[in-house]
Amino acid sequence: MKLAPRCLTLALLALLGALPAAARVPSVAAGEPTAAMVAWAERLVPDDQPPAVRLRHLLDALIARGMREIEGPTETAAVAFERRRANCVALAHLMAGLGRRLGLPVFFVLLEGPPVSDERGDLRILSGHLAAATEVADGILVLDFAGATPLPAERLRRIPERRAAAIYHSNLGAEAMVDGAGSEAVVHLGAAIALDPDFEQAWLNLGVALRRVGNLPAAEGAYRRVLELDPDSQAAKRNLEVVRRLRAYEEIIP
Repeated sequence: MKLAPRCLTLALLALLGALPAAARVPSVAAGEPTAAMVAWAERLVPDDQPPAVRLRHLLDALIARGMREIEGPTETAAVAFERRRANCVALAHLMAGLGRRLGLPVFFVLLEGPPVSDERGDLRILSGHLAAATEVADGILVLDFAGATPLPAERLRRIPERRAAAIYHSNLGAEAMVDGAGSEAVVHLGAAIALDPDFEQAWLNLGVALRRVGNLPAAEGAYRRVLELDPDSQAAKRNLEVVRRLRAYEEIIP
């Protein structure tokens, strides 16, 4: 069975110190369902079936309700449910949020494999695929727009809750950057890093956003943090070199 297209924005690589205090936002429960959503799920998902079967029913009910796949924007589970549209990040949080409220074992996975690349102006966007999943006898059952697909564990990477929550905010930051809203991007990426300080791609995206808003010292600090997490990151090395040259130019021509 074919998997749904990748739609998780992993990194923005611009071809061009400390996290700013402005990059702090209240925590958003990306997967928190409303009482009405839970009541809807309880009506449609039978409670006398094994967990994996019940999760299949939940996914089928969402699709039957008219849930359609979009590339963006990334929305909370509640908004995605109301508008009947979601990218893979929103659907993953929606499935996890409703599934857990039904008492079902759900976790998050990233599909292993090379990211998909796209160009937007002077930004290069690398995208992957986030999904909700559960364990079954023959591997991991991935729950996304392609349906409920059993896959061997080696094709997936299970991630902790904090990383899934950080991915939500990192996506919002990446989307803001594509829209030219650099300051908004810094805020969302700061939230992602506050949730998961070791999230390399969020630090990389933050460096791009900080450079765009003119905060070169903080951008350099973000790229240095990426290299602490991954000393072989060519994207961080390239961007760090660009920032160093820009800072040197500013010193010559203030």
